[in-house]
Amino acid sequence: MKSLNHYFPEFGTGCVAKVARVQNDAIVIDTLVEGYAQVKPYPIEMKEDSLFDIASLTKTFTAILVHKAVERNLFSLNDTITAIDDRFSHLKNVTISDLLMHATDIWTDGYLGDAKSKEEFYHILFSSYVKENSRRYVDVHYMILATILEKIYGIPYREIVTRDIIKPLKLTHTKFEVGNQDKLVSCNYQMVDGKEVTGIVNVPHDTKARIASKYDFTTGHAGIFTTASDFMKILISLMEQKEILLKQETINRMLSHEDYGVYLNTCILNYAKEHAIPMIRTSDVQLLLKHLLSHIENPNDFLDKIVKPYNYAGMRYQNPYKEIVTIPFDTSEHTVIFSGYTGPIYLMDLEKQIIILVMTNVCHISTKDRKERLCAILHMIEELYEEI
Repeated sequence: MKSLNHYFPEFGTGCVAKVARVQNDAIVIDTLVEGYAQVKPYPIEMKEDSLFDIASLTKTFTAILVHKAVERNLFSLNDTITAIDDRFSHLKNVTISDLLMHATDIWTDGYLGDAKSKEEFYHILFSSYVKENSRRYVDVHYMILATILEKIYGIPYREIVTRDIIKPLKLTHTKFEVGNQDKLVSCNYQMVDGKEVTGIVNVPHDTKARIASKYDFTTGHAGIFTTASDFMKILISLMEQKEILLKQETINRMLSHEDYGVYLNTCILNYAKEHAIPMIRTSDVQLLLKHLLSHIENPNDFLDKIVKPYNYAGMRYQNPYKEIVTIPFDTSEHTVIFSGYTGPIYLMDLEKQIIILVMTNVCHISTKDRKERLCAILHMIEELYEEI
């Protein structure tokens, strides 16, 4: 595998990267281990079994569990949240699929990261309401989904993950609490506004997940720790037709998505109306988009407002509108990608049967902002994909 060492230490300290592909009807996995798991207060070398805070990649666990519940006929993707759990009394018209795809802008009355107890945390969560009927990626979507799963099963989220994912796949290093785990990749000493953020040791980097961990529960949006080997088993289970976690028809539904053009068409027409831009009459969204952009002095004024497309597992997918970049390099049409704030990222090209997973850490002593770090990990994935 191509070395990624030129990204370190500027964009993180090291990585464990794995590439899985089908050769002669068998899955072959290549592994790359580079750099350090920690450089401060003393260096620790990265190892293949280093443990990562996967941040938002936790949502992949939650999405799998939601589709498993649908498979068991416990609810459907079109069921409303309130119909399943009336504690979310302000979400009467919001459906399971809306949350999976980040299709609505939901806020809470108060910040969950400020909760002083488990009871207060859930009191804030149950106050969730629709701020706008517009798309927005927010963590609370998957926190609500995890809470619904707990209600229908009558057991904590952690136990559901253990029963329906960890045990079937025999994951040996996936954890919710790491204690004094010496193999943990450090997220401590992040540089923000020229100052070190410390105290993030053996706990989730995400503030809300850290509060939940303090009170011994996990929220479904972040908070899981795992290794590259364990997480690759999850991704392979979605590509390999052995139906260990989900039936193949369920996997197909989970990885499918709605027509992004419908959403884009609405955005184009609303922007044109707001800015008094005359529009052509056409059902071709691509032509409509090109026409709009040709009448805007700075096209990014519109493009930056467009929410990227998410499928029924919260993964971004390749879309036919090249002006709106979802995956910033050429892949097959049936490709999904997902990244976490702390650095881990994966890509699945389901047509070519390729999986690329880069477990890295971009928070430890990092001086780069979030956009710069995201660009770096996308380039890591791109380099490995182009090599294949």
